[in-house]
Amino acid sequence: MASGNSIFVAEALLQDPSKQDRSDLPSFTGIRRILGTLDRPGIVMLVPPQAPRVREPGLRSWKFVHQAAFDGYLKDSFQQTSLHLTFTEYKIPLAVAPGAVDAEVLILEALIPVHDGRTWVGDLDILGSLASKSLRHLAACQCIKGPEPEIFGRLLAKTLGPQLKSMTNWEEFLCCKENLMRTEIGVMRCSNNWIARLPAASLSGGKRYCSLLIPSCMVIVAEEPRYAPSTAYQALGTPKRAPPGTRMALCYVLGLT
Repeated sequence: MASGNSIFVAEALLQDPSKQDRSDLPSFTGIRRILGTLDRPGIVMLVPPQAPRVREPGLRSWKFVHQAAFDGYLKDSFQQTSLHLTFTEYKIPLAVAPGAVDAEVLILEALIPVHDGRTWVGDLDILGSLASKSLRHLAACQCIKGPEPEIFGRLLAKTLGPQLKSMTNWEEFLCCKENLMRTEIGVMRCSNNWIARLPAASLSGGKRYCSLLIPSCMVIVAEEPRYAPSTAYQALGTPKRAPPGTRMALCYVLGLT
């Protein structure tokens, strides 16, 4: 919502997707005030599109088939990822009662596109996607000092071995459902980069993948882990055996700052 020189934004749009907002509630009700203006009179209520668009994978790109094994080391291959705010032509005044319209309150459709450099990847409905029942949140560790992310990454690679496949660009993320074998897990290498992890979690939730979000610096998107080692998947909070015909995605985050 924007009014005067203030823009009030849900905290979930401004931080890593594994973090809870300051309201400490399951739903995203924390609000932050940002100094700025949309250069529009009155009160403007921003709403996302009903069906956000996502780019189709480029089947002719070499990136489509290039997925190396994950070596357990944390890297950020998504430094060119950026989030933006744009508006469509869809706008209507708020109807306060049957037959009554408040011209001082405007509902405006806003897009949050994610770009890879100059290339458009997709539009996001972040709040809707993060609230999806298919996106599961794992509680943060309560230890005084948890394991180092680098150690955990190498342990993960040692446990699952060749089943882990690195995803180093958005093309590999968008086509992971078609590109990965049923027992493989794609690891999105965006260490300590919440601007990349946020759209990755949002797109995963929007695609209705059964997803697991863990507070720590990569995102993992997986096919059905039917034949994976049971101990590793139990540690990740996933079932030992998935129901036949289901497809799963794991949003796995390592090493937050």
